Amino acid sequence: MKKVYQSSSPQDTALLAKKIVPSLVSPAILCLTGDLGTGKTTFTQALARSIGVTDVVTSPTFTLLQPYTAQHKNFTLLVHCDAYRVLSGEEFLTTGLREYFTRPKTLIVIEWSEHIQDILPLDTWLITFTFGKKETERIITITPTP
Repeated sequence: MKKVYQSSSPQDTALLAKKIVPSLVSPAILCLTGDLGTGKTTFTQALARSIGVTDVVTSPTFTLLQPYTAQHKNFTLLVHCDAYRVLSGEEFLTTGLREYFTRPKTLIVIEWSEHIQDILPLDTWLITFTFGKKETERIITITPTP
């Protein structure tokens, strides 16, 4: 069931990311969409911290995909993807993403997922970020796996 959240700050966005971790079933795929600056990377960084990633997490805009070791009972790997620069899902497959789709204890987070929608499995979470009325306000809509 779709849920809509209002975030007043990056800290609120981080708390929301932490809150959804217990609801995720491995392997989990989170598809993040929204304009630049709406909080996708902030959300991903908070997810990473919540599952025990100790490395600094940045958007892999040029490498497209970056795996991180996690230390969580349900997740031992975070795969952070950024599809902003790609033109199709087929182009993105050269990163090896498909191999992670069924890997146990894996959390995949894809920023700009709408660019590669054609290669994604159906059992993904859709998380949409939009600007709110105030400068720091964001509206985050989460639609879990059907």
